Amino acid sequence: MLTAVAARLTAESRTGDLVARLGGDEFVVLTHGALGANGLPELAGRIRRSFTEPITLTGAGAAPRMVTARASVGGTRFHAGEQPRRVLHRADTAMYEAKRIPACP
Repeated sequence: MLTAVAARLTAESRTGDLVARLGGDEFVVLTHGALGANGLPELAGRIRRSFTEPITLTGAGAAPRMVTARASVGGTRFHAGEQPRRVLHRADTAMYEAKRIPACP
């Protein structure tokens, strides 16, 4: 499941962006360069849409199983000289805020 989630995040990212698992079921996408004013919302939308299709899980000797994954997406910008932990804290706060908003049908 985690490999499939990472693949979907990577597919929605640009060449040179970094997708990394922070732990548990949390991932981060580090982008490079300027995304523009609409860049973060567009990336978040692409990521959310990529999880509308079920994921097929396969295992040794087990029948394939379809599961639905959901993504709560929050984002922030990095400012030159800023401590990485502050950036991650802002992104985490944005992600938890996104979880409070009801999912679109």
